[in-house]
Amino acid sequence: MARLPGYDITIELAAGTEIGLMLANVKGRKHWVTQFRENLSPQFVTASVNYASVPANQEIPVAQDEQHAGFGSLYFEDDKRYFESRRVDARFRRKSILGPRVNQMVGATLDSTPIKFVQRGAKFYVAAGECVYQLSTSGSASEVWSGASLDITDMEVLDYVYVALGDDDEFYYSDDMATFTIAPVVQCVATLLAKQQNLLWKTYANNQLSYADDPTANPSDWATAEYFGDTSWGVTAVCTGPNGELVVGKKDGLYKRDSSGNIIQLLKAGFRSAYNYKGMREWNGLLFYPMGNGSFYSFDCVNQPEDISPASFALIVLFSPGE
Repeated sequence: MARLPGYDITIELAAGTEIGLMLANVKGRKHWVTQFRENLSPQFVTASVNYASVPANQEIPVAQDEQHAGFGSLYFEDDKRYFESRRVDARFRRKSILGPRVNQMVGATLDSTPIKFVQRGAKFYVAAGECVYQLSTSGSASEVWSGASLDITDMEVLDYVYVALGDDDEFYYSDDMATFTIAPVVQCVATLLAKQQNLLWKTYANNQLSYADDPTANPSDWATAEYFGDTSWGVTAVCTGPNGELVVGKKDGLYKRDSSGNIIQLLKAGFRSAYNYKGMREWNGLLFYPMGNGSFYSFDCVNQPEDISPASFALIVLFSPGE
């Protein structure tokens, strides 16, 4: 379309009508202004992403496919960022961000993030850091043991209460929650623990599992180690499945040990993550577990898993008291 004579700008409407516009003539010169919104200069950082220098009036586009790092790759547990929940960051459209206090429960403050909850009789206990606490009905917590030499990695009940400390130290056990005894030195390291009927299973050395019916006895009572999947990928969870068989979650997939002792891979993970299956538990005939991108699934160990994700935040622990 040709410019209308005598006009600087011509706009043609859909009906064919043409409208001419003229720029202001200031001292014999056509006058116009081009203005860009405020922008930040390119920034390069070697540490984690930080939004401290972003103007509060600018909308910030954020894209990520891994939610365990928190919003915009700011780790929630990092006390330099979104840990204290005393202020609100409202610079992001449709988001008001509070820092979750993961070590805070109603009426109780723990020294570290909760690792595992267990029930023994009518009492509830929680492992956090190097300590074990007893929870009261009002929600308060009282420390019952703080003798661990390392951070506790798991806790389980099979007559005694067993506390695992990882592959670098032997596990402890107690029958009264007042005195904890270190297990026999040989073969008694454990990272994760799981009860299956009258057996206690333990994981160690990345992908090895072993069981005993009396873990407090001589180390030779532990069965020969069984290997689940590729040794390159560590175990992230172990529990009893819907039909009573042992189920093992790893970074690379989900496995089970059937009643004949055969190890079968049930699922293959689409990506490797330390969060895959972490905290997995069986409840009402289904397995419930997270996957690394923040998704949450239920699975009957037969049909396809069902995505039941309630939110896009990291799962810390799953616990169902009793049945």
